[in-house]
Amino acid sequence: MHPNLGFYWAQAIGISGAAWLSGNIASLSTITTPTLLEYDKETNQSLNLLAKQWKSLFETGKAQNPPVAATVAASFLCLAWSVGQGAALSKDAAYNSIGLYLAAAALTVGIVPFTLRVVLSVYRKLPDYYISEVPVLYL
Repeated sequence: MHPNLGFYWAQAIGISGAAWLSGNIASLSTITTPTLLEYDKETNQSLNLLAKQWKSLFETGKAQNPPVAATVAASFLCLAWSVGQGAALSKDAAYNSIGLYLAAAALTVGIVPFTLRVVLSVYRKLPDYYISEVPVLYL
């Protein structure tokens, strides 16, 4: 077995996982949410339905994205450790590799503060709409 095979696997997991996670999160903001809003306007559906759909999207993302982000961040941290001073791969790695891998790990989990601050505040207001028995219609 090649001595750096684990390193290459960690790179593949980190880079491809970060790309997938970025695309997943971006698609919610740039495709899914605007589509829901546009469909809602075209069909004149109640806000109850829109709130339920948004809640479902939030719950799906909340279940799926944190484990992916944790795996990706762990891969980047493993890579940073592998190229750290005194590590076997430190002689073969670029000078600033450890800083780049640490930054990648931090940026991967950087969505958490945004989610807690912005998205969660919207999410907490949704029960007013999806629990309500009276349909809330656009006027």
